[in-house]
Amino acid sequence: MITTSLKKIFECGSWLHDTPEFTTLMKAYGKTYQTIDDNPIPFSDIERLTNLTYSIDCTSSRSDCEKIWRSFALWCASQLQAYINEASCQESITTAAKYLANQASFQEICEIFEKSSRAAIRSEPYRSVHYYANQLASHVSNPTVDHCISDSFNTYALGMFELGQEINDSEILQRVKFLQLIE
Repeated sequence: MITTSLKKIFECGSWLHDTPEFTTLMKAYGKTYQTIDDNPIPFSDIERLTNLTYSIDCTSSRSDCEKIWRSFALWCASQLQAYINEASCQESITTAAKYLANQASFQEICEIFEKSSRAAIRSEPYRSVHYYANQLASHVSNPTVDHCISDSFNTYALGMFELGQEINDSEILQRVKFLQLIE
């Protein structure tokens, strides 16, 4: 089970601690701004007490869980993979999986993303399923891992919306995957 703490969330900045969700967490754990501490809080509690979006935003408090957050980005990309007919976009997702498994270098992944980005833009409108899948694959290697999971959450929903799926339906799938990763 992956945990964080009120203190770690607070240290991420006001975009996380100056929210009704943070107030809810403090209340649930009997804390105030003066008494927040580093006692562990399971991400599953954060999700249960607040919402999926906020709990995903809180992943920035645990950048040491980089591989787990990158796994979420790869899962999101693979959900769109079946809808992609552009070979280089398919290759970007495959290369992202290899990168996550330490079987591809950062240089390799950058090269395929550049190639697949050009192909995605040429093959369809700028905001297409190819574009979103390619963006998701790039999140796997995003040097700023604290944005990796929240960017993936949003990009996946947009890609599924392009396919005509309801945002709420894709959020349910993401919630299930997120909870699997944090348990």
